[in-house]
Amino acid sequence: TLESSAPDILLAGTYPFDSVRAKLFAVMKAHWEEGPQALIAEGMGNGLSLEPGFLACIKKMPREDAQATTATRPPVRRPGYGQRRPVRPPYRGAPQEYGEYGGSGEEEYYGEGEGSAPAGRGSTASKSPKQAWQQATLDVIREMCKTYKAAADYHAAASPQSVEQFAQARPQLNLHPDAWVTAEYHLDWPNAELKEKLPNIQFDPMIVHYVRIEEKNKPISILGFYRRQFRNAEQHPLPNGGWLEDFRFVRDGHPRLRSVDVVFTLAKQPTNPQEEIDMVVEILCLEVHSPDPADTVDPNQQAAQ
Repeated sequence: TLESSAPDILLAGTYPFDSVRAKLFAVMKAHWEEGPQALIAEGMGNGLSLEPGFLACIKKMPREDAQATTATRPPVRRPGYGQRRPVRPPYRGAPQEYGEYGGSGEEEYYGEGEGSAPAGRGSTASKSPKQAWQQATLDVIREMCKTYKAAADYHAAASPQSVEQFAQARPQLNLHPDAWVTAEYHLDWPNAELKEKLPNIQFDPMIVHYVRIEEKNKPISILGFYRRQFRNAEQHPLPNGGWLEDFRFVRDGHPRLRSVDVVFTLAKQPTNPQEEIDMVVEILCLEVHSPDPADTVDPNQQAAQ
């Protein structure tokens, strides 16, 4: 069971190897109906550092939002002929103004009432297994964002030129105009230095990109921008924010599992669509080999059989 194996599962979740991920996925898939509570009790999504590929395993569990909502997209207003978009100077607020995830602290992110948790993580006690896995997935994403922000801050303090190096290593992520990036971290595993130091170890490839944006802007405009950038993304409603998720198996080039999460944190709920408020936008991108054997089956060959 997940309860009896939770410490071992999370220990294995610190090893960035495809073979380990495949075994973790198999165990979690076989017992997903138990829910993630035993793993959460051992620190998953709440202070425990896990290797990035673990996110692919947990995302493969059956998940659903706690409250099904029908989101309607507002019409996109474009400037008329001869008109120009207003130019907004970037917001230069200090990161300390936002708290850990935005607003004045984590409790503001989760809001009040059912689903809030004093520890800053969503409660899974009253949720179905699918809903609990969804909340646990979001908590793992937040914990990873926290880790990569700390790594970015460490590199920036130790070597100021690393900020420019990370900016140059940024992938072709189309950020919204005048995006005020306050932290970013990029990892292409294994790098050349690691291969040189440990030539006899076979590392499995993994790519991680993390970008954090802090600014004052119109939430409806920023959300609409990233909806257009990730047209296949699911939108998950969150108190005082939102979460766009694009998670799929990609067959072009090197077959791999690609995960893109864009988490929006608002300091408060806007009173009207045109109100500019303080916000944090965190983008987490991950590419690994899929731990699910079903993903590697070529649909064309399967149809031929």
